Amino acid sequence: MKKNGIYKSIMWIIALIPSAVTAVILPGMPDNVPMHFDINGNVDRWGSKYEELIVVFTLLAMTLSMHFVITFFEKKGAKAEDEKTKAECTTNAKVASIAGIIMAVFSGVAYVSILCSTTQMVKTGSETPSINSERIICVMMGVLFIVLGNIMTRTRRNALVGFRCGWTQYNDNTWKKSNRFGAILMMIAGVLALIMALVMDNPVHAMAVTVGMVILITIATLVYAHRIYVIEKTNDNAGEGR
Repeated sequence: MKKNGIYKSIMWIIALIPSAVTAVILPGMPDNVPMHFDINGNVDRWGSKYEELIVVFTLLAMTLSMHFVITFFEKKGAKAEDEKTKAECTTNAKVASIAGIIMAVFSGVAYVSILCSTTQMVKTGSETPSINSERIICVMMGVLFIVLGNIMTRTRRNALVGFRCGWTQYNDNTWKKSNRFGAILMMIAGVLALIMALVMDNPVHAMAVTVGMVILITIATLVYAHRIYVIEKTNDNAGEGR
């Protein structure tokens, strides 16, 4: 569990970087700054620069929630009396820690790129951002899906981390197969998101397609999980009837 403590420290250090960048940049920004862009990258809403603090607090709240998830598994593992439960909690705590770090990096890079783009626009008086933050975000989404898909296969059955529903929670086999299936689809989506981010002229379109892929992955994984659940349930019922 000592490694998880290191992971949590790394996660918090990364999560606090956007706060530090905001503290440095915000005082020098004008009161009104670009807050939203249309599909072509043009500003369609201006707002108070202090609205940036809402994003900062949201990022910190996300990190805090991951911190609680990791701590939950650590405490559960410490109290567990059997080795199987301890091993499961150790694995899930590690997976949650890595996921927390990856999410902190993704959200931090996305936010800082947008903040720097906004700052540059204010300084130059431009109506369009000089930094293509949408493309950066799309690339990060691809990387995020690939990494999360990779670590998703390592999770053990639990109620907090992984692809969770009643069908996947039925037994260890339904959990393992369903999460592996969803993880493979997620990694494929990540590769496609990276390709679209680098090839498509409008990265906003690439982001929209990526979101659509996530919805399809969720539906496909649910269908697959139900299929595995039915098979496992049928086998269990057949075993009880002997």
